[in-house]
Amino acid sequence: MNPTAAEIRAYLVQHFVPLSALVESTGVSDSEIRALQAAGCIPGPSYRVTSPDRIGSFVFGETVIPGLGLSGEYYAGSVAAWCSAAGKRKPWPTLATLGPKLAAEFKSELKAVLIARQAGQAGLDFLFAAPDGEHSGAMQKFLDETWRHFLAGTYGVCVREARTVAVIAEKEIRQHQLTHLTQNGAKFTYTPAEWTAVTEVMLAYEAVTMPFAPHEYPRSSRKRLVDDLRAKAVVVGP
Repeated sequence: MNPTAAEIRAYLVQHFVPLSALVESTGVSDSEIRALQAAGCIPGPSYRVTSPDRIGSFVFGETVIPGLGLSGEYYAGSVAAWCSAAGKRKPWPTLATLGPKLAAEFKSELKAVLIARQAGQAGLDFLFAAPDGEHSGAMQKFLDETWRHFLAGTYGVCVREARTVAVIAEKEIRQHQLTHLTQNGAKFTYTPAEWTAVTEVMLAYEAVTMPFAPHEYPRSSRKRLVDDLRAKAVVVGP
């Protein structure tokens, strides 16, 4: 059954805030927030309602929802933390230099977390496959893509409280673990030991991820890697 407009409106109100709420909670003005976004310093909105029946996110694209009846931009509440952090950097250098500086800091911290968490043993081994390990091109591409999705509001869509780099890294690690252990949701038969390992990662994944918007849930990693598996998995053996 397709989600109703009322269900999507309720989801947006429960999990996201308008720009005015960010201004009120952070003390950073709306014009400053817009300037920080334009310079690639903080995340943009996770959802944009571009007409009374069209809603879009960077990761899933635009969906037509008849009767949605909304307009505007919807931000993850966690964006307030990034706005506040940027606000503390005042007096700002030119935003043209602040954006690259914040990007470098984000990527450096993310890389350090991945190394400390031994992400290469959690389905992210491709990041460490080059002879020079964590300095591989694959690692740099992953860091760049993560930053791109961060700025585009993707982590507001899929991470429950994306207030820190460590939380974003946790989501990526857990999703890649599940992808590896379940053959991207295509494996349904497990030994007891295998299913115990999968279940442990599922719980960790669920703890950090969003439930996903009703109209996007059918295409989400939560449905593919958790809910569908729980419904279809068969545990065999002693």
